[in-house]
Amino acid sequence: MKITFGNPTDETEKARDDRRRYRERRILIQHYLGFYQCMNTRERK
Repeated sequence: MKITFGNPTDETEKARDDRRRYRERRILIQHYLGFYQCMNTRERK
């Protein structure tokens, strides 16, 4: 892990990476929740 001060390009790249990772994780969680709800409704029927 490197800490760079006064280098905006690295900071924006890191922020973009974090945003992309967060978006992927959120999509994955939404898929998992949808699958879980689908299994729950299937179990109830």
